[in-house]
Amino acid sequence: MTSRDPAWVGHVGSRSGTLPDVAADDKLRLDAVDDRIVLAGELDLHTAPMLEAELTRASSDPIEIELADVTFIDSSGLRVLVAERQKRGQDGLVLRSPSAVVRRLLEVTGLDGHLRVLA
Repeated sequence: MTSRDPAWVGHVGSRSGTLPDVAADDKLRLDAVDDRIVLAGELDLHTAPMLEAELTRASSDPIEIELADVTFIDSSGLRVLVAERQKRGQDGLVLRSPSAVVRRLLEVTGLDGHLRVLA
């Protein structure tokens, strides 16, 4: 399945890759493998707790969050990212390939200078 395939909507990938997908919020896809979390869809008040829960389970340091397919992010999503950066320190969280929407919000809020963002 691809991010363009509507069948992926509402599923969270398992960390091990061996368990079947479990129904989750219909606005965000979250796939976690080792030290990387890949997000697609909307990161908002309703879906931010999914990311927060996955970050709590993640033991890797640093942890990378792939944001290329995030289509919307609000203050709830930003809160999770800022809290995780505070918890892990400057080098403990890497935001990778943010979409134009995410990049713009990081710039407007000034967080692009406080979070580690890699193109």
